[in-house]
Amino acid sequence: MKKYLIVLGLCTSFIFAHGQNLTGKQAIDLKNKKLIIGLSDTWQIDKVKDKEGYKRDIENQNNALRNAIEKYWTFCVIDTFMMKSDAFALAKKEPEKWAVIDIALKVEYENYGGWQTNPKAAGADHSPTGIFRHPVDQYKYTPNQFAATNEYCLMRLYAPERIFSVGLPRKLVTQADAIYGVKQIQYMLNELAKDAKSESNDWLDECHGEALKTKTLLINKDDVDEDMTEADMKVAYKYPFRIVSQDEIDDAILKETADVAVVHLINTEGSRGQAFSQFITNPASGEIYGVIMPKGGFGIQGITIKWNARIKKKHFEKIQSVADCKN
Repeated sequence: MKKYLIVLGLCTSFIFAHGQNLTGKQAIDLKNKKLIIGLSDTWQIDKVKDKEGYKRDIENQNNALRNAIEKYWTFCVIDTFMMKSDAFALAKKEPEKWAVIDIALKVEYENYGGWQTNPKAAGADHSPTGIFRHPVDQYKYTPNQFAATNEYCLMRLYAPERIFSVGLPRKLVTQADAIYGVKQIQYMLNELAKDAKSESNDWLDECHGEALKTKTLLINKDDVDEDMTEADMKVAYKYPFRIVSQDEIDDAILKETADVAVVHLINTEGSRGQAFSQFITNPASGEIYGVIMPKGGFGIQGITIKWNARIKKKHFEKIQSVADCKN
């Protein structure tokens, strides 16, 4: 009998922070395809002020993705790398042969009158009313009638349509972020490939966090609610944990530290930047112990409540329930 990790509230469609319901059959089919690393280009360079900074950040992102894939990807054959526009075109031409993985910054907009009065006013970077913009302030370019309400970075897997994606912790992607994304996608593919009838939504309904009891939980000090004391944390979570810097979390990922688990806050698609999912993973294996999803009517104009934006006592208690859950 299944035991549910978390009450998912209203956002069950946002599994893996921006993912699709990946199936075991899709994972098995992917094993027979060749992977193309889709690189980002500088197509927006004419619209930014700091052109050199823009080029540098795109280059760093591309290098991080390539390095992570070439070092850690084993699920299927890595064939080559190319600009993502060319990669997508090739995958659509020969869908039985190719899959593509890339990183994309997504931006959601609404007009000043609100998306409720004009549904077409809210869009992502490929919609008629959305436009890509770089996260660094001096790079921003927004049409006058729209305001960006949410920005988030995704690692996406196409075969040839998008079948899965993982939200990344930062908009300016680091090497640690790229490794985190690659390992998480690959872990889920390996899990689902065990059974052609399996689905990622069902997988998340099951218990996977028992190993947390033997790990030291690493939590970014900037993600913890400022009213939480260490005594409060120890009451809510009885297993080992440490409140650390982001650098220490990055170091655990880069060094593949197996005896810890890390918590990442990931922005939720469609939430106007108001809702976050808390992912609990192993930095060495990419194992996913659990996901604490936001619940509530987020994304509605006028609502300013931030769901799961900081780790509070109730979240420590939910992480405890992940560790204690049994199928």
